[in-house]
Amino acid sequence: QSLRQALDINPKLIQVRQQLATISLQEGKFDEALTEAKTVQKDFPKQAVGYAMEGDIHAAQKQWPQAERAYREALKQQKSSLIAMRLHGTLSQEGKASEAHSFAASWLKENPKDAAFHLYLADLSLRHKDYKTAAQQYKAVIALQPKNAIALNNLAYVAGQLGDPDAVKYAEQALAVAPQSPAIQDTL
Repeated sequence: QSLRQALDINPKLIQVRQQLATISLQEGKFDEALTEAKTVQKDFPKQAVGYAMEGDIHAAQKQWPQAERAYREALKQQKSSLIAMRLHGTLSQEGKASEAHSFAASWLKENPKDAAFHLYLADLSLRHKDYKTAAQQYKAVIALQPKNAIALNNLAYVAGQLGDPDAVKYAEQALAVAPQSPAIQDTL
């Protein structure tokens, strides 16, 4: 009710429309959520937010082709690591593994300093036990952010799985950055 009242005062409040869409999504009212996303798109056609909202709504319903289209449109409006991650995940969910891989490669070629996307790919590779790829991606993160304790810790774990003698060194570096972290202490 309060959000609707805010829209009565100013119908072009993007954050209010996002909150309404989120509430509708949580309640399973997908049509209402989509209406909010479409309104944002209409009011702000050159901003990514409305398209990203639409992508999230379709993804929540596992409507992967529609989510893909919306995320691609969002990326046209704004280069965003988060949207790129969502598009990559959507392509993977659609069963388009080679297209997801090609997208990731092209994204990193265009955005080589995107540590967040490197970290996303590293974590994804770790979850799939693709330790070699995970190690490459964690090293890319550390090259950009030498004091990233999470990347150092995860690289230590991955290096241990690969039998890399530098595993302990990475864990010690992570511990130096975050000495109170139980997760890092456990890895070491």
